[in-house]
Amino acid sequence: MGPLLFLIYVNHLPCASSFQTTFFADDTSLNLFHKDIKTLQLSVQNELDKVDTWMRSNRLSINYNKTAYMILTATRSQNCNFEIFTNGVRIQQTDSIKYLGVIIDNKLSWKPQIRSLCGKLSQVCGVVCKIRHFADIKLCV
Repeated sequence: MGPLLFLIYVNHLPCASSFQTTFFADDTSLNLFHKDIKTLQLSVQNELDKVDTWMRSNRLSINYNKTAYMILTATRSQNCNFEIFTNGVRIQQTDSIKYLGVIIDNKLSWKPQIRSLCGKLSQVCGVVCKIRHFADIKLCV
């Protein structure tokens, strides 16, 4: 019931700005698109200020430790000074973000997701290898 009540509470956030807003449980994703990087930065800052105002008026706060942004571009170089602030706090830029359990990187490749899965599978294989002498074959079926 908690996540449902939270979603009802924040349901009007998309009306507060031009961000494309996606909710899942207590996570919120804000997306904005533009071809020009400078215009994008100004738009993101302006819309983020609107979101911050909406959050304050609804007595909500942002967890800055879990807040990050990522720039997706078709070009390989990202030599721009893209900085975003909200409530005087600089939002950190990242090359990859975990979204709904899938790691998405700024090149839209599967490499970070595959690396993460390989690490987890390696750990599980190690555990299975250590307990194989103590487990009955029927457990595997």
